[in-house]
Amino acid sequence: MDTEIRQLEEALRIAMLSSDAEALDALIADDLIFVGPSGEVFGKQDDLALHRSGRQKLSVADWHSVEIAMHDQTAVALTTADLAGTFDGAAFSGRFKYCRFWGKTAGVWQVLGGSVVALPPAMEAIA
Repeated sequence: MDTEIRQLEEALRIAMLSSDAEALDALIADDLIFVGPSGEVFGKQDDLALHRSGRQKLSVADWHSVEIAMHDQTAVALTTADLAGTFDGAAFSGRFKYCRFWGKTAGVWQVLGGSVVALPPAMEAIA
């Protein structure tokens, strides 16, 4: 199952990079709870709207490490990523750490929740 979650993390990376709302819709649970880097809370429809509207556009999404902890029909993925793009028209770039909770329901894995934080430059060398 570890391999399956890694493949799903890669599918999520590609969907985020291309703002593929259809793929994101399939990968994200309807009742998603996700905490963004400023502490704001997003649901699934919020996330999809960011991509559909163009408010968030990624030009770089490179995963550097993915750690997986499996727990029956759930998994925790800790991913370190370099991201660059725009959010509400403002450019951003840096190294980020995602913590995502995957759950398997009716045979389908989806992101149930998670968070992302921007790593300070001093932490980039450690991550």
